[in-house]
Amino acid sequence: MVTGRRRAWARTLVSVMYRWGTLLLVIGCGGSESTESSSATEAMATTSRSEAATPDTSSVDTSSGPSETTSSESTSSESSAGGVSGSSSGGIDGSKLQHFGFVGVSCMVDDPHDEEGPRNYVDEVAGFTNIAHLCPIALDITLQADEITDAGGLAFLDLTLILFEPVPGDAPVGTGSQLRLRSDAAALFGAFVETNTNVLDADHVAAFYLVDEPIWNGVPPEEVAIAATLVDDAFPNIPIAVIEAYPVVADAVFPDGVDWVGFDRYLVPNPATDAMYLSELETVRARATDDQDLVIIMDAQWFSLYDKVPLSAEDMADVARNSYELAMSRDDVVALIGYAWPGGLDVPEQLGARSLPVGVQAAYQEIGQAILGVRP
Repeated sequence: MVTGRRRAWARTLVSVMYRWGTLLLVIGCGGSESTESSSATEAMATTSRSEAATPDTSSVDTSSGPSETTSSESTSSESSAGGVSGSSSGGIDGSKLQHFGFVGVSCMVDDPHDEEGPRNYVDEVAGFTNIAHLCPIALDITLQADEITDAGGLAFLDLTLILFEPVPGDAPVGTGSQLRLRSDAAALFGAFVETNTNVLDADHVAAFYLVDEPIWNGVPPEEVAIAATLVDDAFPNIPIAVIEAYPVVADAVFPDGVDWVGFDRYLVPNPATDAMYLSELETVRARATDDQDLVIIMDAQWFSLYDKVPLSAEDMADVARNSYELAMSRDDVVALIGYAWPGGLDVPEQLGARSLPVGVQAAYQEIGQAILGVRP
């Protein structure tokens, strides 16, 4: 899961190309923010972005294709500080909103704000979420998927590094590299499917995350379409998701086979009223088909740049409630996903949702209970 603010994980295992929305060019608070804020955000655009555990596929025979499967602007004070409301039966009345979760939950991230080392965080979100970002640590994800299912959730299964690879080249992200479809994508995906037959179904997977920010990362639209067809042909009954970066939403392409679409922009106190954010959301909506549902990416992090908005760590509770209210107000939003649960993904000082103040944690609990219903 838009500036170059990605991940400088202090103690991560291996460098990788998972990029979940950077803070890029402008802070995006309705165009009324100070030049100091804009300059601070622009400075972040040169920061490195992603590190997570890269799946070990060195022993995979990629000489054959995939095996066939049968499964298919305002300030934070304007928010609804009094809590959130929703359906007790799991889902919002008059809305499609039914999934709530966070990025980085099952990715073996080493959060620099604790002493535990790389780990998964399924246990921490099990009580109030039903979707968890899963980055394949190895070709066999059975244990990861089962851990999420046993905790009452479903995987938001990231296929970025199964289907794509970083190569030298120019892309809007400006890192000197871009993502391209692997020459052996069909074979590697086939091996992945064969290895994980028992967990690649609707009982374990809420959606496949096809590729992260494809236009931003320089992926040609035709390669996104090839990847979508590959996955959709194998699993026609499991949704496929694509999230784009906000600076390139006007060029976003969501091919046939993709079911969930969205974009990421951060440092916005109230996405439900911010003119720039809402304009970009409508651009995404216009570039999607009527059959494609929206995903709202909720800002669930904090570091010193947020002071310039200004947003305190405590204010992230209002940001969460405002994001929820936006999702609840529409009839085309299927999921609300926070970036990110662990900290240190972009800069070492970055606090993830798990390290934010108690009041923010309470807001996440409220939102989860409103969307999913109170669990026994």
